[in-house]
Amino acid sequence: MRSRMHSATIGVLVAALLLSGLFVGVSQGVTGPTTVRLTFGELLVERDYPLRERQGDRTGAISFFKGRLEDADGTEIGRHRSECPDADGVGSWCTHTLVLHDGPHTEAGTITVTGLFKGFNGEEYAVVGGTGGYAGANGTATATVENDEFILTVDLT
Repeated sequence: MRSRMHSATIGVLVAALLLSGLFVGVSQGVTGPTTVRLTFGELLVERDYPLRERQGDRTGAISFFKGRLEDADGTEIGRHRSECPDADGVGSWCTHTLVLHDGPHTEAGTITVTGLFKGFNGEEYAVVGGTGGYAGANGTATATVENDEFILTVDLT
């Protein structure tokens, strides 16, 4: 009797997981165009990881940054994780993952942007995806400096 009860419980759990996956799969995330203005706050982690050839010669490095994000009102609403290879004089191709909490100007979820970083000089990134409230996100993000603050304005389409 116990093994039948155990099998039935497992069957119910598997069915519940399959159904929840179905509903997550049809989630639309952000509806309609929206703009999210983020300020890069305190830097929490900054590390360089060397890249080496098989012979051990250094060929470059990848820089990793993690820091706080604030919304337009200055409220901390999440974190960013950024990975950038060595700059080659033209810029670095960087990927930023913006992990956002639910707030007055944001929804809970992530936005991923990637592009050529030139130092917050008005460069534009591509929004290549998201999760949660930003599932399936696309659009552009522009990096600027305003009043000595690093700003990323994300325009979702």
